[in-house]
Amino acid sequence: MNNKHQYVVEDVPSLKEAGERLAFPLFLFSLILFCFLLLSWAFLLPYISQVHMGGERTGVRELQSYHRELTERLVHAEDARERTVLPILDPLYLELRSKKLAMPSFLRVHEEVRRIAARIVPDIADAVTVERLDFVADTGALEITGRTGHVGPRSMTVLAQLTDALLQSSFIESLNQPAFTRQEDASGFFSPFLIRAQLTIPSVPSYE
Repeated sequence: MNNKHQYVVEDVPSLKEAGERLAFPLFLFSLILFCFLLLSWAFLLPYISQVHMGGERTGVRELQSYHRELTERLVHAEDARERTVLPILDPLYLELRSKKLAMPSFLRVHEEVRRIAARIVPDIADAVTVERLDFVADTGALEITGRTGHVGPRSMTVLAQLTDALLQSSFIESLNQPAFTRQEDASGFFSPFLIRAQLTIPSVPSYE
C-alpha cells in the first residue's frame, strides 16, 4: 500500500489572464471611488468648509471674493492715508508748492519798488516816497501807497513817470492808473497816489 501524499499541481495563470480577471473589479472599484469623490466634492466638501459669518453660513468661494474685496479696499485706504499724511505725493500740493516758490518774495518786491522809485528823479532823493506797500503772495496783488513831491509843480509828471517805469518792470504784469491830483502843503506841491498792480505769475508744470 502506497502511503505517499499525492499533490495536484494546478496550472499557474499567466499575467495576461490575471489582468483580464482583475480588470473588471478594478474598473468597478475605480468608478465607485470616482463617483464617491465627485459627490463629496460637490456636496460634502462645500458643506463642511462653510463658516459662520455675521450669523450666516458662508462658503469658500464667497470667502475668496470677500477677501479680494477687503484687499482692494485696504489698498485704497492705505493710498488715501499716505496722501493725507504725506501731502507731498499729491499732484495738487506739488502744483501749489511750485507756484508758491515761483512767486517773488515780499523782500524782492519791496526792493524792486524802492529801486524804481529812486531812479525816477535821481538827483532828488525824496521825489518819490513809498509810504506803504501791501503784497498778497497767493494772488500776486500789489498795492503801493505814497506821494511824489519836492519837484515843484511837476509832481503829477513824476507820478506818470513812476507808473510807466513800473509797467516796464518784468515783475509787473498790469496796473491800474492812480488818480492824478496835485495838492499843496507847507513843503510845496505833492501828488498822493495809490497804485494797484498785478505781479507776473510765472507758469509752473502740471503734475496731473
